[in-house]
Amino acid sequence: MTRTESLPLIEPHELANVWTLAQALSADGLIHLLDERNGRAGTKPLTDWNPQTEPGFIKPHYGFVAGDFDQADGLTRARSVAKALCLPCAVMNSGGGEGRAHLWVKVESQDQRARAAKLIKKAEGDLRDTGIRPPGALHRRKQSRAESAEGLTLAEITALLIEGRHPKRAKRSMTERASVRELLERHTPIGERSEALYRAIATAKEQGFTLEELLDLIEECASDPESAAAKLKG
Repeated sequence: MTRTESLPLIEPHELANVWTLAQALSADGLIHLLDERNGRAGTKPLTDWNPQTEPGFIKPHYGFVAGDFDQADGLTRARSVAKALCLPCAVMNSGGGEGRAHLWVKVESQDQRARAAKLIKKAEGDLRDTGIRPPGALHRRKQSRAESAEGLTLAEITALLIEGRHPKRAKRSMTERASVRELLERHTPIGERSEALYRAIATAKEQGFTLEELLDLIEECASDPESAAAKLKG
């Protein structure tokens, strides 16, 4: 059995999602093919790419920041960055070895882009502005693929990165929302609360968040009170 044969093929219903997601994440609609030694093996339109058999990488669109964590604890580092950012992020097992990870971050502004890049570098990840394998793409050795570290399907990753909507986040009740607000107010100094909340809401409005999405975002940040207070202050 060859290396390629030992790796299960992408299910037909997910194959279309590989193309859809890769085209949305790509700056130019091209896939840059790789051989087993990581050498260039040509370039072709994504519409002509066969994800089942052809390893390759794309140049990320400006609306996304991509990071590569090639350490044994890379997955932990990528998750830490995603948690700190509180932006739509997809943490991927890169397929390059145990613990290695990719991180995709959806950004809506230059400030978000700069902050994402800063946190990736701080966590000793490599920024991949010029090339990174898209979700579902083969590793060059054809023994693994870039797959969600959180168990998301490719359709769910698309919802997360393209629509900015986490597909597995449950809707919060009014009681739960009140608890989140109470927690945030408890860790934001009196006299700073109104300004902090205004900034958070204004920023969310600029980015197109709904009230429900804003409260979900705040709840994620509130798992670390100091971080939550800092984010409210902008």
